Amino acid sequence: MDEDDTFQLTATVPAGTRAEILLPDGTTAQRGPGIHHFTAGHALGTGGPGTRFDE
Repeated sequence: MDEDDTFQLTATVPAGTRAEILLPDGTTAQRGPGIHHFTAGHALGTGGPGTRFDE
């Protein structure tokens, strides 16, 4: 989390695999191989607008 209480994650998914990412706000994402960046506002579970999946 950063100083604004925002959760940030960089996930590296190995070649030949897939990952399901579960963020603290309950949002999920399926991703294939590569490096993926995620940001979730209000990291303590309130969700809120601002969950981003940056590719």
